[in-house]
Amino acid sequence: MRLPTAVRRRSGNAPQRSWWSVLAAALLVCAIVPVIGSPAWARTATTGYAYVWADQPTASSYTPAAAYSANSTNATNTVTRTDVGRYSVTMPNLGLNGGIAHVTSVGFDATTCTVQDWVPSETAQLVRVQCFDPGGVFADSMFTASFVNLASAQRHIAYVWADQPSATTYTPSPAHQFNSTGATNTVNRVGPGYYSVHLPGMKDVVGYLQVTAQNTTAGRCKAHSQGPSQDSDAMVVAIFCTNLNGAMTDTAFTFSYSRNAGFTDTLPAAYALPNQIDAVTPYAPTHRFNSTGATNTATRLAPGIYRLATPNMPLDGGHVQAVAYGPGGDGFSNYCKVMFWTPDYMPGSGLYVACFTVDGTPANGSFNAVFLE
Repeated sequence: MRLPTAVRRRSGNAPQRSWWSVLAAALLVCAIVPVIGSPAWARTATTGYAYVWADQPTASSYTPAAAYSANSTNATNTVTRTDVGRYSVTMPNLGLNGGIAHVTSVGFDATTCTVQDWVPSETAQLVRVQCFDPGGVFADSMFTASFVNLASAQRHIAYVWADQPSATTYTPSPAHQFNSTGATNTVNRVGPGYYSVHLPGMKDVVGYLQVTAQNTTAGRCKAHSQGPSQDSDAMVVAIFCTNLNGAMTDTAFTFSYSRNAGFTDTLPAAYALPNQIDAVTPYAPTHRFNSTGATNTATRLAPGIYRLATPNMPLDGGHVQAVAYGPGGDGFSNYCKVMFWTPDYMPGSGLYVACFTVDGTPANGSFNAVFLE
């Protein structure tokens, strides 16, 4: 067989190289180059978590402050504003198909933020966020956003993407659900906008609940209650979703549960369910956790405005989310958001949460709030 000119043996005293040695050398170069000069997007996507505080609502694109942004792969997250009230959060190296995302509006107004979706982009995960005013009109807003896709957990952790809002009973996609006991979570539709999430293996474990409406600018979701199943070893969590007028409405949502940790399965962490909605003196909520052993306390500062003190937490950074809990003072329709959080070395340290009626009027209400790092 006549070999191509480029790989024929040379004549004379020149070094003799076979065609296969040339090929081997070329393959070696190809193998080495990606290792020594691989761009970030060429890395392999993995499981893990990331979060941001997006505090520049009108900026076209920026890198959130490092103290308030984390990525389990040590990559740098970024935020892009794609339109009024619409944002895309890029979380490098987490671009596997799976996991769930949560969002909470942050600030002093009455905006709500929801998750539009989350999608892999090469090896990054894009979490797309939409924020709107009480009338459903897109509005720029600060927000906190997180993404979690766990392969295992050290503590009681569970999550689901409930993406079939009209289905009577179903098992969420394996890629988009997790239970640290190895069991399979399920979702039941009890009635319009009323769902129960079943978490096997966690019957006697009361923990933190986070809920985010998904792919809607016309509704909100919250946790209503949690308790043990009467006929299994599951914890059952009731979820209520409403339209902007407060009527129960079928809605897709993401849900996370954690016990003695943040929903990222990380420490330090602190959370509580303040349920004495009118208490103007500090009290210790029945359901609470602080990884330092300190006691969290809650206080109502004004109608619908609360402070949750979480001693010893590093509140000069980290991540905070909140969600309304229970039926609420105005039926099944109240919602809550994070106002801000301040560290221990400042007066009034803690997590500040605001709750509203459907029209954006401040109103007393129960909520879940968490700090994690």
